[in-house]
Order: sequence, then structure tokens, then C-alpha cells
Amino acid sequence: MEFLEGIQNGRKHGMVCKLNKTLYGLKTLSKAWYQRFDDYLVLIGFTKNSTNSNLYILKKDSSYMILAIYVDDTILTSNNLVFL
Repeated sequence: MEFLEGIQNGRKHGMVCKLNKTLYGLKTLSKAWYQRFDDYLVLIGFTKNSTNSNLYILKKDSSYMILAIYVDDTILTSNNLVFL
């Protein structure tokens, strides 16, 4: 990033930066996003399906929650509306 004209050292109120590259153009962005999302889901108790790495299951007592990820879509379903 580089500061726009008139902004010195980024210390001006309401500062704005200009990106030299678009984030969507980065080839590794989707992999980094997926890895961070995957790490978080595992941290909160989801387990990754062994045959489909985009399918996560969270079981608690007789309740379950299933989360499926495909590209930029997410599907979340459960057998309990008040899953705690």
C-alpha cells in the first residue's frame, strides 16, 4: 500500500490507503481464508468429515449441526433450532 497524496506518515484523520494489488487477485487468498476458517471451526468443536474436507459436523448430546462450504457459499443445518 502507499499513502495518497496529502497524507504524511498516515497520521491524518480519515486516512485512506491505495492498494497496489487487489486482494481478489491474489492466488493464495482463498487458500488462506479457507485455512483460517477451518482452524476456527475445529477450535470451536467441529470435526472435519474424513471423505469430504468441506463438510464439518458438530455433535452435542443428541443434537448435531452440519456445515458445508462450497467456494463462496455456506450451508448450515441442524436438528435443533436452539443448538447450544
